[in-house]
Amino acid sequence: MHARFDVLDSIRIISTIELKRIGASGILNPRLDCSGDAVLMPAVKDARLEVSVRLEYGTELIGESRSQRLNLGEYGSQVSFEIVTSQRLLRHITDGLPSSQPTVQMTARLQGVGWYTLKASGELPDGNRTGSDPQPGEPKEFELKEARSSISIERSEWYRTVVAQTRGEQYRFLEIALPRSDSALAQEWGAAVQHLQNAERSYTVGDDAAVFAQLRNALDALPGAKQEICNGIRDDRKRRAVDDLLKQVGEYLHLGRHVSASGPESGRVPVDHVDAGFAIDLVRTVLSHLSSILSTEENRAIS
Repeated sequence: MHARFDVLDSIRIISTIELKRIGASGILNPRLDCSGDAVLMPAVKDARLEVSVRLEYGTELIGESRSQRLNLGEYGSQVSFEIVTSQRLLRHITDGLPSSQPTVQMTARLQGVGWYTLKASGELPDGNRTGSDPQPGEPKEFELKEARSSISIERSEWYRTVVAQTRGEQYRFLEIALPRSDSALAQEWGAAVQHLQNAERSYTVGDDAAVFAQLRNALDALPGAKQEICNGIRDDRKRRAVDDLLKQVGEYLHLGRHVSASGPESGRVPVDHVDAGFAIDLVRTVLSHLSSILSTEENRAIS
């Protein structure tokens, strides 16, 4: 990777910061490490910078580093910015990459403040000063001008240095995007999403049987008759497959709401906390994927 920033005070470049490497660590709380070098321009005697980096992918903020204090002299300094992110955001980058695109394209923004002093007039490479320059040896405080840089990372490098370093062999992260607040589906599915939230509360307080009841209510609250909810899917085989899946999920949730009539679970609701967690993830996935299918089919119909 490579990203280059010009640290500007008005029109004079004070220093340049180049980020040349990216790495990552952490599984539950992944962090990106962007490192490189900072050097002064020939006219600058020394500088102190307090800067941070924002990393963006499309319109999403992937993460922002804490402010890094840099004391720059004749030989410059190495820099390293730790950017806290999340598994969901890393997955968002991977999901957004077209198969034909060979690189990960991101934007880095540098922001902060600084102080610098200039060399004596005779030491200035061009012998010129600007009206905003301080006198030699006098420090001047400034706010960084807009500094941004495009970052291009080979997909193989992105996997090796980031994805492979933050994946957990013992963890599988499941985050599902439900209908957005500005979507028509959000209003239609409001009751279903509310029942899902009720199920999550029941799961948190340990009422596992109530989880199954709330999740079944979530499916029952989906708009339209249950036998017609998939009618918008134009492909016959896909429609039947999704419809059969919904029926199977409904039957599984129904069994979890009633006590067993026989066997070792006789007289009790045959579910435990593990079952309840699985049921929540299952319904999250069904609601998310079904909303995506239906919205996609609606868009196809319009086009």
